[in-house]
Amino acid sequence: MGDHSGGSRRPIDPSVLRLPAGVQETGDPVDRNPFQAGDPRHRLWMLATREAVEKVSRLKAESLQWQQTHASKSRTFPFEIPQANEEFSAHKREVICEEFQIWASRGVQVIFVDEDVKQFDVWLVGYAEAVLEFHAQHMADFGLPPHLIEAELGPIRQDLTALVFHWKGEARRFCALREEERQRRNERVTTAETASVEQRRAAEPPKGARLSRRATWLRDALDSRRWTVRELERQGGPAAKTIKRILAGQSVRENALEKLAQALSMKGRVRVSDIPAD
Repeated sequence: MGDHSGGSRRPIDPSVLRLPAGVQETGDPVDRNPFQAGDPRHRLWMLATREAVEKVSRLKAESLQWQQTHASKSRTFPFEIPQANEEFSAHKREVICEEFQIWASRGVQVIFVDEDVKQFDVWLVGYAEAVLEFHAQHMADFGLPPHLIEAELGPIRQDLTALVFHWKGEARRFCALREEERQRRNERVTTAETASVEQRRAAEPPKGARLSRRATWLRDALDSRRWTVRELERQGGPAAKTIKRILAGQSVRENALEKLAQALSMKGRVRVSDIPAD
């Protein structure tokens, strides 16, 4: 057996003790969260970025596994190298386009108005061109001549152009969805406010009628609690029609007053004796 302990043994190449450059980077094309902490979009961007980084990390891991498998195949079957090169180019295109889509998908999550759409359009084109420039420089650093770089970038450029158009359409779809959400929310608020006003009007006595002390007392109790007639009923008070009778100055049974006192006590203790007799 050979002697592996000789003094002339060369040192280990330090590059094999370090992971490849870029492993610590996320690949995020946007340096930081573009929204202030108080902006609702700040959290949307943060959550969407977390999901995007996860997807990109898995994409790169799967791509590395694919490259290792096909590199071994090329070494085993040298006559298949031309075919392997084509497969590598096709795989590279798929990974580039998939990563582009992941970050574009993050961007549409914070589109709310037409101005956001315009800014997103500009970003899409800038990002696509930055991707082309990055890979052109990467291939140039490995010594590929310009005609080969151009041949490699041509199909990628076509793919990215199609994706830019696709995500411009998605941006407008998201903007329309957000507009519909705002309209539905405004309609719900308007309906609730209208119902509250109608309930208060229904509880008011006829014009010119003199309010009884009990009616005035109950109205003040409702106002201080910011309750409607329906809310008082939900808190365990008398039926809404009975409450309206009290507010109209009409007499009710004793058990209705007991339920009234019990319900009002949910926000400050009220006894039956506290309720005016007239």
